[in-house]
Amino acid sequence: MIDEYKKAIKRRPKSNEKYARNFLPKPSENDYQKGYIERYFAKQRNNIQAPIVEIDKKQYDSHAVAGTGLNSAFYQVLLLRWKLTGELQEVQKINFKTVKSLEQKMPGISIRLSKPLQFYKQ
Repeated sequence: MIDEYKKAIKRRPKSNEKYARNFLPKPSENDYQKGYIERYFAKQRNNIQAPIVEIDKKQYDSHAVAGTGLNSAFYQVLLLRWKLTGELQEVQKINFKTVKSLEQKMPGISIRLSKPLQFYKQ
């Protein structure tokens, strides 16, 4: 059975399109000096139960190029600015409002980003 699978894989047409790979950003000191980072997310369009995956900038940018990277017919992508520094309550409020405003574009993003102080630094 394993040999049959390997043969089937070899017969499959090659494609440059990729699946969304999970990515966890690591803010740099420069990001903390700016006070924010840009975060990128992808979700399958054809499956309402599909998880929202955080992706890197390269995957996000590849979404716009047909035949390579993330297939735009299969994935919806989203970019948001995530506040890192400032007064604790202000950062929490801004990140919460950002996520809430994007909930209509990508349902479930508020569950995926339920910690508005993620990466926060005073």
